Amino acid sequence: MTTGRDAVKELYRFVENNGTFIYTVTSSDRAEAYNAGFGNENYIPLAIGRDEVQGKGEMTKQNLTLSFPIDNPVARRWFASSVDFPLTVTIFSKSISDGVEIEWKGRLSSVSPKKNQFDFIFESVFTSMRRIGLRQLYQITCPHALYSKGCNLNKEQWAVSGPVTLVVNNAITMPVAASYPLGYFTSGIFEDMNGTLRFITAHVGNSLTLIRPMNDLIDRVSQLGYSGLTCRIFPGCDRSAGTCNTKFNNILNHGGFPFMPKKNPFDGTSLV
Repeated sequence: MTTGRDAVKELYRFVENNGTFIYTVTSSDRAEAYNAGFGNENYIPLAIGRDEVQGKGEMTKQNLTLSFPIDNPVARRWFASSVDFPLTVTIFSKSISDGVEIEWKGRLSSVSPKKNQFDFIFESVFTSMRRIGLRQLYQITCPHALYSKGCNLNKEQWAVSGPVTLVVNNAITMPVAASYPLGYFTSGIFEDMNGTLRFITAHVGNSLTLIRPMNDLIDRVSQLGYSGLTCRIFPGCDRSAGTCNTKFNNILNHGGFPFMPKKNPFDGTSLV
């Protein structure tokens, strides 16, 4: 007699960017319908593989690798843009006798391309729990992330909007950037028409260099051209007290210690 456990099927519910795109697949050889609390959803068959959960002594360190065929269009999209949005997966186990249970849940941490497949490494959802981390370091430069908690600058107040006239890989041309001093947007943020963000590594005149290409932006240009293409850029910071004061008038929120000695006064060893 076949038990319910012997007939277990797995359902995989992938949620991209808090629900802007949902992808549901199953390890079964036929489509499965299931309501995970969002209405009935159709889980399509896919040759998806996975390893066992990596036990590392702590639940927060248990990872899971899911393997997709190299020709799967969704997998190829995630491989190209995996750092642009949060991606989570919930794995349900479905059997005849036991019903449906949540087997595992996690979020994408890295991607590893192979010859015939993409390996997506997910970390346990428990890693998102708030825990006490490293305390503030004694350092000259500011440890705060620009426009975030601690820095306290309102990002919207520093936005510079303008048309994009050229996109070549990770190089962006925005005429509005030429109105600002050399390097004004270096270490700043570029925001495309969909709200996707990218770090700016260099700014010279009207040219901006991003840390990596923006595939959505490149696709938009190839399909619709540059007409009506408006994006936003935000000035960058080198985390020094001087820049914080003169560029942003934000010295009261600077988290560094600019006057710390460069050498240990007790034994003469370097501190920086």
